[in-house]
Amino acid sequence: MIITVLGATGRTGRLVVDQALDSGHRVHALVRRTGVLSDRDGLTVLEGDARSAESVAEASRATDAIVSALDTGTGPSMLIADSTRAIIEASRTTGVRRLLVVSSYSAGATEHLTAGRG
Repeated sequence: MIITVLGATGRTGRLVVDQALDSGHRVHALVRRTGVLSDRDGLTVLEGDARSAESVAEASRATDAIVSALDTGTGPSMLIADSTRAIIEASRTTGVRRLLVVSSYSAGATEHLTAGRG
């Protein structure tokens, strides 16, 4: 299986990448900056923005599943909403039908969930 991982350089994303590769899968990692992940057999690193449908489509072309392990850090962020829209749009063009979201996004205080909403 070929798996696209968004958030591959974060703590959870690195674990997802490691477990997928250790299980014999190939991984396409969409990252903001190349050079952050170590080269490994089966790992293809692509630079892009998880909020961009074009970047997500490029990273997930010919893959079987997308795993989102994106983290917003602390404070208000529209990353999760924007990246989810991008994933859905990209999946319409690539035909990827499997999405797994690994997140603790709203496990804490929720006042930031509406950030950016007028």
